[in-house]
Amino acid sequence: MKRADELFKIRLTKYGYERDNKDDHLIPDPEPESVALVREFIKLNCKKHSRINKKCNSYIMKHIAERAVGRYIGNGEFIKAAYDEGYSITQYVNELTCDINMKCKTSAYSNYYFLTDYQLKKEYI
Repeated sequence: MKRADELFKIRLTKYGYERDNKDDHLIPDPEPESVALVREFIKLNCKKHSRINKKCNSYIMKHIAERAVGRYIGNGEFIKAAYDEGYSITQYVNELTCDINMKCKTSAYSNYYFLTDYQLKKEYI
């Protein structure tokens, strides 16, 4: 009898983490152009945090990057870009998203979320 991890292989797609299955050819891989665009966003707007930051879930950050670059970014494309930039990724079972050891500039974050006066005084969230 095979273990569950042998039956379900996980792979990173354009949309996030997916289980490989017989129809995996229908799910696209992250696009290199989008990954490069997100890497530039990360270099300009993010920095490494000493621990995994729950406020920097890949899905939240993908929306912040989309607003900044002006086009659709897949969750998997953000994850790949963060990984390529040397960030630590924590992926959870049965989740498309992950948490990252990342802080985002308040100016980029506030374009997507309403922040308190206290949060707006900080350079990074």
